[in-house]
Amino acid sequence: MFEPKTELKKSISDEKLMRAIKTARLFKLISDMPPKEQDILLEELEKRKVSPKRKFPRKECSIPLNYGDGKRVYSDMVKSICANGLFIETKETFVVGQEVTLILTLPNHPRPIKLNGEVTRASKKGVGVSFKKLTPYMEEMLKVIVEKI
Repeated sequence: MFEPKTELKKSISDEKLMRAIKTARLFKLISDMPPKEQDILLEELEKRKVSPKRKFPRKECSIPLNYGDGKRVYSDMVKSICANGLFIETKETFVVGQEVTLILTLPNHPRPIKLNGEVTRASKKGVGVSFKKLTPYMEEMLKVIVEKI
């Protein structure tokens, strides 16, 4: 006799098993790669990564940015942007949680936009910053501006 609950549990556990096997195979293949190839693969995978948590689509770009942390002012390039954050290519060191003030001059916007942000990701290549205290108007405006980039 067919029992839907039992069949469903079996298919879910089979799916988890197959996922674990694939993960183990991938881990073995990657760990056997030379470090340079691992770096290249990681870069390629990060470009493809689509986060289910991402609220807004990200756009690749190259926009000059002035920003500060209260102690210093920096000038670097924004490499990707969305309506609630951006990624700054920088050699400077920042820590997750650090607050920054951004002066963003967008190509399709007549005036610079001042935004408050918080570092949410830090790597050798740069920092991810989430915008803080956005009004609904500002969030909507950024969505429209980013769509045009």
